[in-house]
Amino acid sequence: MKRRLALAILFLGVGLASGLKAEDVIRNGDFSSDDNVWRRAGKIVYLDTSGKVVDKGTEGSKPVFQLDLTPNRWTVAEQTFRNRDKSKSITITVRLRASADFVRSDAAEYSDVNFKAGGTYFWSAIVYPKVDFFVRLADATHNYGLINLTPGGDWQTLKLRLDDLSPTQKERTLFLNAAPGTGSIYIESVSAVSP
Repeated sequence: MKRRLALAILFLGVGLASGLKAEDVIRNGDFSSDDNVWRRAGKIVYLDTSGKVVDKGTEGSKPVFQLDLTPNRWTVAEQTFRNRDKSKSITITVRLRASADFVRSDAAEYSDVNFKAGGTYFWSAIVYPKVDFFVRLADATHNYGLINLTPGGDWQTLKLRLDDLSPTQKERTLFLNAAPGTGSIYIESVSAVSP
């Protein structure tokens, strides 16, 4: 009897400890696998230290996710993941940079919302604010994190912390949105960590 009780307590302790561990719910968020799990747009390429696309295996190169812009429409990649343990919180982090020839189109249609780069927004509908790039997490509402990029600039980090998500939502979809224009946006990593 004591042995069963001790085992039950041990399993409960292990279960609780594993439940407290933060977990990245994004698959292949560092793009180290050639398995592209992102839907719609984008591809895995390799950049050298100068930011030039090179062949896989080139010394010093690293895998990144490339979104090629189109002049009159948004370029969107998405990944759906399971909501871990009915979590209401998640932190999304994206490391990205723009190619040297990146130019956002001002002639394209943008949504009439007062969203600014650097902000976090919640909205009841899908909108396309006038920024270079944004992430959108589809939950019971739409959650937005926005950033503007410098053509040919350094790696930048977009971080979005959400604490009031619907705990009953079984799946969530993360959208990576590149503005209409020319050039490319390179994504070094994507993570969505749920406590």
